[in-house]
Amino acid sequence: MAASKARHYFLVPNFILRKIELGDIIIDPYNPHTVLTTASEGNFPPLPEPRSVVISEYALKVSEESALSFQVQLSSTFGGGLGVGVGGDTSKHTESEYLIPELDTVFYNSLKLEDVVPRVVHDERVWAKMRGKRLFRRSKPVYIVTGVKIARDMRVKAAVLGSEKGKSQKAAVSERFSIRGEVVIAYRISKIETRTGKAQDLRMEDFTSSSAFM
Repeated sequence: MAASKARHYFLVPNFILRKIELGDIIIDPYNPHTVLTTASEGNFPPLPEPRSVVISEYALKVSEESALSFQVQLSSTFGGGLGVGVGGDTSKHTESEYLIPELDTVFYNSLKLEDVVPRVVHDERVWAKMRGKRLFRRSKPVYIVTGVKIARDMRVKAAVLGSEKGKSQKAAVSERFSIRGEVVIAYRISKIETRTGKAQDLRMEDFTSSSAFM
């Protein structure tokens, strides 16, 4: 049996806080709003020109527990009732469908470690975060946004499903709504780290986990 394809794109947990942009350096891989620096900050050499791939009439179906926070955020943002609990001794997951007339995937196709090094080593906030506290010098990784998926005029059909004490699932709340204009629904990142706390030991690699959805 063929190995499953690695998934790299993560659903955005809250897209109303700020627009996620290519080149953002973040602290938490699961929260792209934990930004240390953006691509436009500092007097650094420009990052490579990104590529763009546009798909028309894109449909995405999600049926898993990990999408729940994204669904709740969508609904609470646009006035729906999807965040209402089912009550009692229950478990919950979502079934949802995103109908996107135009999906634009913008990404760095040729980003290399040497493109990123000046932004890491010569930015005090980033380098201090990576090197850790002076007493223990335990290094910590940071993450750079290398791809975003931008949906235009997205329509959403979603339902929170619940099951009580092993009984069959029932629809708790369902919702349909539209989002005009552009919204970043997913992002991709690369992990940057140094195990020794020295610039010459920096390394970068694509970051993925079971939380990635595509």
